[in-house]
Amino acid sequence: MMKFIICLSFLVSIFSCKNVNIQDSKKIDLEGTDLFFIGINGPSIDSFNLPPYKLNLTNGQYTLSLDVNSCNGTYEMKGKEIKFNNDLSCTKICCDGPNAQALKEILKSNFIVKKEGENFILNQGGLQLKLSKNAPQKNSALIGKKYLVSKAFSMGNEYKPDFEMTLSFTDQSMELQLDANACTAACEISSDQIKLESMGCTEKCCDSELARSISAMFSGTMQYVIDAENPVIFNKNSRIWLVPFVEGKKEGKAQNAADLIGKDYKIIDLTFLPKGPDDSAPILVKYAFDYILSFKEEGLGLKLDVNSCNSSATYSGNNIEIGNQMGCTKMCCDSKESAEIKNNLKGKFNVTSKGNNIILQNEQLIIKIAPIR
Repeated sequence: MMKFIICLSFLVSIFSCKNVNIQDSKKIDLEGTDLFFIGINGPSIDSFNLPPYKLNLTNGQYTLSLDVNSCNGTYEMKGKEIKFNNDLSCTKICCDGPNAQALKEILKSNFIVKKEGENFILNQGGLQLKLSKNAPQKNSALIGKKYLVSKAFSMGNEYKPDFEMTLSFTDQSMELQLDANACTAACEISSDQIKLESMGCTEKCCDSELARSISAMFSGTMQYVIDAENPVIFNKNSRIWLVPFVEGKKEGKAQNAADLIGKDYKIIDLTFLPKGPDDSAPILVKYAFDYILSFKEEGLGLKLDVNSCNSSATYSGNNIEIGNQMGCTKMCCDSKESAEIKNNLKGKFNVTSKGNNIILQNEQLIIKIAPIR
């Protein structure tokens, strides 16, 4: 995806410098009907399919429908050439993806139009945009995949799960895993829409209020867009951000945080979790040097490359809350990795065990630690 966006930006910078003269020639009629973008190719890039973005050209005015937003501008059509004027204005509803942003920039230029069967090709040097009067077959990027609910927003309130709230789709159903219960709903999924029937849940004890609040947002007909791999599902009242579920990072057994007191662990790795649709996939960082965590009744100790640090900590159930102010010795020369660990080791973490390892997790990161033998 990044290769695609970079190549598009490169092509835009080249082609925007060219001045194409509009000349009269035999006209190709692509005006007065809805056209759907079905692909793009050009120098140094492979052919890519685009989402079903829609273009309508009528009497010098054009409308461009993207993931969520719609845009309007003016154009000039003479013979086989079309000039899109640099006056595009768009609505500002949330969440158009990077493909949509790149396409808006590409259209601020001139093209030669060629008819190819029932399709149209807009040529600009070696760049080709393919359009069709027939809407592409609707497929969903959600089907067959599993996601984590990263956060949700509804009626002025923001919700961030402090547990693994997973969501998965088939072509006919959706399953949502809460704290204890699992919920399923029959649904119809198209390329941009989810039609949900009533949701049924198991009746095990004790789902949290947070879990119940988020699950209640899934109802009726909802829209969705996908930015990179991160879907956003929304309706007029709610917005739910998802990130891909990473196998092997699933929580293990609940761990009593107080059982860590008096023990030392080395940090194996950190996984930085996406915060929302503008972020990329989870980032895993492994460390060659042994950074040591020491759990104490009065707080938490951290041994870095050279310096040692201490912070307050409270242990409650399967949670540990680490103070925001960590004091460290000031001998020279700790690495950037040390600073990264120190700066992120604060706030509330859920504690679980997986084999002999311990997992500390919140909405921002996962820390895997192993006992020192």
